[in-house]
Amino acid sequence: MQVSDLKVDADFKMTMLDCVYGDIRVFALNTKVDDTAEDFDLDEHMEDYLFYRGVMSHDARTNEVQTYRFAEPNVFRISEGRHVGVFFYLTCSEDGRVTYGYRRDFMNGKSEYVVSWDRSEVQQEMDSYPGSWIDTLAVSRFYTLDEYHALVAFHLTGERSLRFALMDAVQKTWTEIELPAFFNGMESMTNYSAYDQTWVSIKIGESMPHERQQIWMTGKEQMPEQCMIIKMDRLIEMLKQGERNFAEYIFFSSQPHQALLDMVWQDGKAELLIRDFLTGSSVMVKYDCQHGTTIQHGLDDAYDRLYVSDHSLYAVQEEEGKTKLVQLDDHTERQLHTGSRRIIAIVDAGVLTTDMTMLAEDEAIYIHKYDQPEAEMLVQAPCFVDNERQLILACKL
Repeated sequence: MQVSDLKVDADFKMTMLDCVYGDIRVFALNTKVDDTAEDFDLDEHMEDYLFYRGVMSHDARTNEVQTYRFAEPNVFRISEGRHVGVFFYLTCSEDGRVTYGYRRDFMNGKSEYVVSWDRSEVQQEMDSYPGSWIDTLAVSRFYTLDEYHALVAFHLTGERSLRFALMDAVQKTWTEIELPAFFNGMESMTNYSAYDQTWVSIKIGESMPHERQQIWMTGKEQMPEQCMIIKMDRLIEMLKQGERNFAEYIFFSSQPHQALLDMVWQDGKAELLIRDFLTGSSVMVKYDCQHGTTIQHGLDDAYDRLYVSDHSLYAVQEEEGKTKLVQLDDHTERQLHTGSRRIIAIVDAGVLTTDMTMLAEDEAIYIHKYDQPEAEMLVQAPCFVDNERQLILACKL
């Protein structure tokens, strides 16, 4: 994994988005706020926290950085999606009633207005409500599907269930769509490229593993965690035509005594790590998207996460400062003393770790080499670890 310096603007706080196209990664920019001052007033800086000022793109091949400042005010959400050279973003009117959608092609540097949507048309009680920008649409998920479509999941005031809308940059439309009830628990949607096509994995279920275990121990009923994989063009077709039957694309549905811990994508296959509360060990589920086949097998221990490195799959178990690392392809096992630091990536020589404990002051990344007892500092700086591009970006002012 290569380490590169990333020159950052001292006026902005950066957030790495799941927005990658080839060698290019997009970062969101907020105005940086110093909240350590004794006279700090949160209300005065609320807009700085809520609204994005622009984006920055970084090219891993050339190390070139380009910054774009939004011409529109009140940008409150940016879409995420891989393998697409565009993103969408949402702004709002000053009273929060109207949401405006835009599309930006970060390859040619052009932005365009797509559509506006007035929520007072469906939420009549807003007619007598003064409103402000702080009452803007509560968007919980916002995904780039392809170059011209984005999916928006949002709440209206007083409603518990999610609403969904399809933004179409060709037709210039915002169309509310009906999805099955289990989509209310959608945790993530991620694009992958394999077999010359774009696939999308959708994870349903937002409970933490310990929460599922506690519910299972009480005997109460709980919704299953589910994973589906579908071709992107087929998903867009279903959304446009109002199709609601996704059953054939669900390849995993958990039992009450199971929890989904992690999912990685490797060589056109989805690899899931499942915790089994009955046995106390882990189960692997592998789905081949090309052939539509699923293979499941148990592991001899309980593991916490999965990593892919150089086409090899690893399972990690971390407990009391010790890390057990198993290469699942040949069952090679290694024991590492990582202390309070956690693994963030696996490289040829060993593993990379950083301190993720709350209020940790050490912003360094360390390498634990397999043939050495002590870790070495690899970089001392605030960093972004970009596994998709196999890159560590060390932020420099």
